[in-house]
Amino acid sequence: AVWNSMEEESRQSLHADLATFGEKFELRTELNVIEGWPQFSVVLRGHPDHILAALEELGALFGYYQMPFKSSRSRGSSGGQVADAQEAEAQEPELVEVEGMTVTSMEKRERRGRPKVDRYGRPTG
Repeated sequence: AVWNSMEEESRQSLHADLATFGEKFELRTELNVIEGWPQFSVVLRGHPDHILAALEELGALFGYYQMPFKSSRSRGSSGGQVADAQEAEAQEPELVEVEGMTVTSMEKRERRGRPKVDRYGRPTG
């Protein structure tokens, strides 16, 4: 609702501040605003370390515009992807050459979630 009630001058100022913010942290920033909806999201693209460094200051930037901001840490969000990337960096990947391309070999990831069942829906194991 805050986005819809902002004056055009404030919106332009926020866009300019996001551009400056992106330059400071070497990120691409954009607002994802769907016309007619009060919600919007902020898209940050760049190196995971730069994104982590930027999240706290991003909250302060939106606080200046009286918009409370808290980064999401769910699996599907960038915060979750950043956390996954850091875990992956903790394990040293092996570089393998395959048909002229260099590929990073990683450990197998274990699936979390549903219990394993047979074709009749009975738990296995």
